[in-house]
Amino acid sequence: MLCAFTDFFAATAIESSRGGSAISLTDPGVLRTVAGSSLYLTVVVIIGLALGALLRKTAAGLSVFAAVFFVIPIVAGTLPHSITGFEPYLPSNAGGALWGQSATSAQALSPWTGFAVLCGYAVVLTGLAAWQLRRRDA
Repeated sequence: MLCAFTDFFAATAIESSRGGSAISLTDPGVLRTVAGSSLYLTVVVIIGLALGALLRKTAAGLSVFAAVFFVIPIVAGTLPHSITGFEPYLPSNAGGALWGQSATSAQALSPWTGFAVLCGYAVVLTGLAAWQLRRRDA
């Protein structure tokens, strides 16, 4: 969170020193975007940790994480509109609404609803990882 706010103030100072228009934290959506970027990355790290605990192989964990966060959203964007109802609920699309990621579909989730969906993924995966670790490593 500290880095996000430091980055915001540094970028604003650089932009205004070059003659650009400066934005402030009180502008609509700016505070949510700055704080949301940190919240999003925190939950994404928890999801990555849970995947690592579930799969117990580095290559498998990285492959599943990359597929879920990078490949599936691109593939879903190329599907016909009649079957893309699941697209707003993908982890990257749901959580991305919080930090200002542009919505790719008309039925995109609101920022806090999307963040709640992303947190739901983290809770379920962490619960599964804890259950599996207790069962397997007991």
